[in-house]
Amino acid sequence: MNPFTIKPQKAYTSPRYPDHNRVGRAAKILMTAGIGILATSCAPPLPWHENNNNNNNIIDGVAVECFPGDLQCANENEILVCSSDEGYEHWEAMDCNDWCHENYGWDYSSWGACSEDNGDNLCQCEYDIIDGGIGYCDTDDFYCGDENTINVCNDSQTDYQNLTCDEYCAIEWGSDMFMSSGTCDDAQPEDPCNCFYGMMDGMIAECTLEDVQCISDKAMGVCENGVDFTWYKCDDVCKDQDPNAVSNGCDAAVADDPCLCEIAKKK
Repeated sequence: MNPFTIKPQKAYTSPRYPDHNRVGRAAKILMTAGIGILATSCAPPLPWHENNNNNNNIIDGVAVECFPGDLQCANENEILVCSSDEGYEHWEAMDCNDWCHENYGWDYSSWGACSEDNGDNLCQCEYDIIDGGIGYCDTDDFYCGDENTINVCNDSQTDYQNLTCDEYCAIEWGSDMFMSSGTCDDAQPEDPCNCFYGMMDGMIAECTLEDVQCISDKAMGVCENGVDFTWYKCDDVCKDQDPNAVSNGCDAAVADDPCLCEIAKKK
């Protein structure tokens, strides 16, 4: 006897399978979100010295903290110093020679490219040595002291001489009639003490056009507006005519060459 009984199925329900399009889209969304989370949470931020942002205080929009005394190289010739002189810590760029002068003294200069491999002496500050002696400065070197004084290289180039700005103006122009009209400014190498011609009480502020006046052996004035003289250093007047020319004094009677210019003899 057959132990099984077969009953015919009168109805059935069709099988339902997951929509593969929906599953694919959901998987993609989850994968993208996961990658984004990993990228932002696991990848370390770039250190400041590898960031290409022009502002060394900013990395990806976030302020970078520095501490007073921190140093880093901006490039071969400049050093970045962490400063708090504006009430908050920030990086300030300095020329390497200026940094050497400030931190080691005016008898030191930078003798190599700025490098963080140099320990505390990033700018490679060393003594200036000239022919076995210490060459403290060059002829035209200067730096401002306080607001009203200036330090200029002496004739022997062995040290700096401290002068008031009025003294500097009188020496530069060869007359006590020249004085300083403002504070000393390192950013004005041609006229750091803002020298001007100081008219004495009782003098008439009037001149005839094209009149020439020698105020000293170093300077001449030209009446250009009928009111007062415009002053020029004779060495500058001569060099405008020829880069190798020098002045041998000033003589207003020599109308076509009051600064007595001549070509400097080669040594």
